[in-house]
Amino acid sequence: MKIVRFLFGSLLMIIGFVIIYLAFIKSDEKIEFELIGSSNIIHNLGEEYHDLGVIAKENDVDYSSEVKINNNVNINLEGKYTVTYEFRNKELTRYVNVSIKKEVTPTYLNPVCCYNSSNGQYKWESSGTCTISGYSVYDKITTESECKIEQETPTPVPFTPTLVPVTPTPTPSPIITPVPVTPSPTPTVEPVKEEPGKLEIHLFGAGGFYDDAILIRTKKATMFIDGGRGDSEVVKYLNSLKITKIDYVIGSHTEYDHMHAHGAVIDNFQVDNLMYANDIRSCGCRCESTDVRATLSALSKKNVPITIPQVPSTLTIGDMTLYILAPWQLGCNKNNNSLVFILKYGNNTFMFTGDSDSPFNDSNKLIENAKALGLTDIKVDVLKYPHHGNEFINDGTMSAVSPKYVIVPNNNAPNNPSNTMTNKITSLGGTIYRLSDSTTKSIVITSDGNNITFDKDALVTNYIW
Repeated sequence: MKIVRFLFGSLLMIIGFVIIYLAFIKSDEKIEFELIGSSNIIHNLGEEYHDLGVIAKENDVDYSSEVKINNNVNINLEGKYTVTYEFRNKELTRYVNVSIKKEVTPTYLNPVCCYNSSNGQYKWESSGTCTISGYSVYDKITTESECKIEQETPTPVPFTPTLVPVTPTPTPSPIITPVPVTPSPTPTVEPVKEEPGKLEIHLFGAGGFYDDAILIRTKKATMFIDGGRGDSEVVKYLNSLKITKIDYVIGSHTEYDHMHAHGAVIDNFQVDNLMYANDIRSCGCRCESTDVRATLSALSKKNVPITIPQVPSTLTIGDMTLYILAPWQLGCNKNNNSLVFILKYGNNTFMFTGDSDSPFNDSNKLIENAKALGLTDIKVDVLKYPHHGNEFINDGTMSAVSPKYVIVPNNNAPNNPSNTMTNKITSLGGTIYRLSDSTTKSIVITSDGNNITFDKDALVTNYIW
């Protein structure tokens, strides 16, 4: 009998251990781990290296502090190093390769036009520096086309006229025969028509994540919204379009998967203004150091003014007008601090939402704010689906917005949005364009102020101005 009790007790103990173990394993599986920044880093020899780490979250609860960083990088010795991470004594599959090199040239630099004063020749250098002896950067030319025009323009040869004396020949008197003249009708002069304006919206993948990366530009102004964690991919895409100046870089909200690339954008381009819903220099619970670190580092080298808009308010950028509708209050939920605004270009309207949840689903307040700015409603032609496509949109907001088109920056999350939301959009007559369906991971929307077209498999080479 004692043996039976012993065996029964041992069995219960084993079962208990198994349950605890399975619960522990299951709890680990629920937590999502995301690498911050690039997985391949080139770092200068001797400079202090700070690893950005991994974000560990479950149901908006941050467990990042429990992640251990195994950093064996020797900044004083050239070579390749691997940074690994552990969570609850288990090594994660995520890692970062760090290459320590001497005088590392940044991967992406703005190309320059080089000029040789001795022979008057110009040369376009994509490396960002003048590599040929005798050439120096000519900063008055900023585009390859202008540099080529200067290169191909021949130097004028001075012309010295030869003077030859001419003896005039007498002209005989003409015989004039009168001819009746019928007056010609006055020609009708057609007014010169200006070429219609054009707006482009580029929605593109940023480093393989589902992060938002949106470029908006017309002939008069350029905006860039979010950018996520794909620093090098964002810079490469903008460079491919020959972008040199950005009037406004906008962070929908202060979260690393939306604004981390802002640091690289500020470093590599002329940025005239930044706009966030809250002050990133002292945002308290509204952001974490990993969210704003890269941007603040870039701002320590360049003085770019930061705009914190009132809600509601309007902002004119070139020939575009922004109607800012949310957030009307700030809290510790970063997603709900997202900027929600309607961009108006000509007669076309586009709504951008960041990761907004509760404010975006409060259609009555959005309509109230819109009317305060002179709009009659919040119906738009194009809606940027909030939160990478995994947000729920209630019937009231969906009906109030009634988008003709919906763009979803879901990139590597092909199941977003849900079937329920997809059916809700299509039942209202909307057409959905998802980044995950794009073979080029780039969708370009074009508007002339009245008509909107979509290129769902856009090639960046087709959009170079």
